[in-house]
Amino acid sequence: MPELKDALDLNRYAELVRQSDLGENLWASLRLASERGDAAAITYHCKQIAIVTKATFALVKLLGVEVGDNG
Repeated sequence: MPELKDALDLNRYAELVRQSDLGENLWASLRLASERGDAAAITYHCKQIAIVTKATFALVKLLGVEVGDNG
């Protein structure tokens, strides 16, 4: 039976894949908005990219950590 932190990491890796896909889509949308010169969409996508990036870094910091072990 895998340790709790290993099981948690499997879920975290799956979430990192999801966040990577989301980030990739946001960057592509930012590129398209930039090509159109759509300032409102550029601002929106940049804010979303920042949110996903911060969430991704927070998740990476939890790799190898068990619940309650991160304080």
